[in-house]
Amino acid sequence: MLSMRSLSASRCAFSTTSRVPKEFIVIAYDADTSDALQHRLDVRPRHLKQAHKVLNNGFLKYAGAILKSHEPVQVQGAKAPAMIGSVMVVEAESEQEVKQRLDEDPYVKEGVWKQWEIRPFKRWLPDA
Repeated sequence: MLSMRSLSASRCAFSTTSRVPKEFIVIAYDADTSDALQHRLDVRPRHLKQAHKVLNNGFLKYAGAILKSHEPVQVQGAKAPAMIGSVMVVEAESEQEVKQRLDEDPYVKEGVWKQWEIRPFKRWLPDA
């Protein structure tokens, strides 16, 4: 006979109401215009604010910029990384959820990212 404790643990283990997130990789490309990097830098503070929000709520796992090269470039008299896009690993229940959340990002709203791919992803290292 199962004890109350064992029965309680069994119910939790087999619950069908728990959320099972899936991982996705997002590869986003900036507009290919002469002022794309400056536009990205102008929007970046709002984008980073949103990125911290979705990092804290568990959607964003890690992210970074795609670079044209590791050499910085001059933008309005200052050196900046030669950013041309972004890569993110996110957790969501569906690709549709990923699309909806991307639509909330300032880089999408303000036209920094002009195209992107969303692909199912399975992390290997570090172990999930």
